[in-house]
Amino acid sequence: MKDLGVETWIGHGTLLGWYWNQRVLPWDNDIDVQMTMETLSRLAARNMSEYHYPAGSADQDTPRTYLLEINPHYRTVSTRDVANKIDGRWIDTTNGKYIDITAVHVSAGKAEHTPFDQGVLFSKEGHRYLSQELFPLQNESFEGIAVRVPRKSAKILSEEYGEKSLTNTRFHWHRFNKTSKIWEPE
Repeated sequence: MKDLGVETWIGHGTLLGWYWNQRVLPWDNDIDVQMTMETLSRLAARNMSEYHYPAGSADQDTPRTYLLEINPHYRTVSTRDVANKIDGRWIDTTNGKYIDITAVHVSAGKAEHTPFDQGVLFSKEGHRYLSQELFPLQNESFEGIAVRVPRKSAKILSEEYGEKSLTNTRFHWHRFNKTSKIWEPE
């Protein structure tokens, strides 16, 4: 998405994987990124576009084609619409793997032009963020790729998954090996 000039940051389970060892959690089946509603609105103009990357580009050994799919209900910000919590997907048409895209937005009761740095942001999944918890984004690495993460990632993760998510070394039939920094099956 960087090639498209889109600012994203990793979130949810992907952010938790980054917190532990900068890798995908073995039980997670996708990548999660977030962006502002304004950014998603610009991206929506490219809905159903395919992007082709030849072998040797973007650290790929084989040619890849990605499909950008934006949910037609992405502007509906209600948490009650359980069928439309994902705002978009960046789909690798070669293998079917995808990146879930969700937007954060100002409260529906506030004017659209309210600056993000002055308040509270929300997502359809029911998450609430203070803008200073997200911004400024931090440059980090995930699976060897440059990514952006929220400024206060640990606070965001403990609110989303509970404080034990940052310390519990046994989860989902895996144990975290502190020496190798790998989640190993039990």
